[in-house]
Amino acid sequence: MVQANKQPHAEISTGKRSILSFLIKAFVLAAVGIVLLRSGAALADDARLSITPDQELQFGDLVTTGGGYREVSPQGQVLDVGLVSLSTGTAHPARVTVRYDRGDNSRDRLNLRIQMTFTASQSAGGGAARISRFQTDLPNGTSFAPGQIVELQIADCVTRICERTFNLGARLQVDPQFKGSQVAIPVGVDATLISTE
Repeated sequence: MVQANKQPHAEISTGKRSILSFLIKAFVLAAVGIVLLRSGAALADDARLSITPDQELQFGDLVTTGGGYREVSPQGQVLDVGLVSLSTGTAHPARVTVRYDRGDNSRDRLNLRIQMTFTASQSAGGGAARISRFQTDLPNGTSFAPGQIVELQIADCVTRICERTFNLGARLQVDPQFKGSQVAIPVGVDATLISTE
């Protein structure tokens, strides 16, 4: 009789231990999951804005007797005023990619506003040829002077990398003393992120 009464009690104790063991394991797994999530957040990269020059701005070969200019449009069209063109085949606009890496895989919708300035860091022909204005094929791509602020917008971005590639044309102003040569002037680009909302 005594042993018959103890057997059910033993079964109940074993069941409690099994439930308790399960609860402990579940708690440990949950705690590990929280630690991993926090570690992942801590390992997220910082947001970065970068600019990549995919193609150099080229004006081709040209000479002049009295000064003038060559204009290379963002679409690659070439206009000469007061110049003798030796070749326009090598003339083409620059191509630039602006890239924003948000640093994580969040799907939050971003509306980026980026301010850019373009500068011609060098001149050609001993200073007798220089860029006097730029033009892009962006939606608001009007002509603008070197150093003038231009705004780029990237709307409704839900991916980690938000980017925009565009062409950059320019007018090369040539003085009468220009001796003639192939002209490629490096263009500097500075960009500042204004807003992500």
